[in-house]
Amino acid sequence: MPNIVEDLLQRLAHIAPQVSEQQRWQLVSEMSREHGGTEVYWPKKPPIAQRQGMLVAGLRQQKTLAQCFADASVSRRTGYRVLARK
Repeated sequence: MPNIVEDLLQRLAHIAPQVSEQQRWQLVSEMSREHGGTEVYWPKKPPIAQRQGMLVAGLRQQKTLAQCFADASVSRRTGYRVLARK
């Protein structure tokens, strides 16, 4: 079984190298105290409001609709429905 914590720390180090290893492990320690030993829900996709924001941000950057939908992890159909919301 893969260690999701180590995987997350490696990815964090890659995208945010300014965060020291000590800070990353401090974060893990705090989260372990809060959630250790419990079953944690890890959603597959961000909440719809966040996906809507990602779509709008992509459009403002003049990305293609296909790229915006891929970045927001939504299908084309869902993407159009999200964009149709107020």
